[in-house]
Amino acid sequence: MLIAAQALYTSRATGRREVVLGLPMTGRPGSVPLRVPGLVMNVLPLRLTVRPDRTFAELVGQVVRGVREVRRHQRYRYEDTRRDLRLLGEGRGLVGPLVNVVPFDYALDFAGARSAPGTCPRARSRI
Repeated sequence: MLIAAQALYTSRATGRREVVLGLPMTGRPGSVPLRVPGLVMNVLPLRLTVRPDRTFAELVGQVVRGVREVRRHQRYRYEDTRRDLRLLGEGRGLVGPLVNVVPFDYALDFAGARSAPGTCPRARSRI
């Protein structure tokens, strides 16, 4: 939903129906490599079409399908994409805003001091 919200915002801010967001990916597919610390990262383009006659739920569905497709190409380096598109040396980028959604464990343990969702009074306030 966050990626869809960014696509909608970018579309409205730029006045364009086609938006290309950058998705940072680890470049290490599979569950075992994801548990190994490392700084390998790649940015992949996610092209979305934002249409005023479509619902937000339809845009979320487009994002889900797009992310699923993009993940298959996470080892295809950003630099190689620019080279293959003959964009080397040009000042324009492949993607617009980067959207980095990082899942993490809410139940953290800091040497016996536990943390959990809702333990901070400020976190309960409404936006």
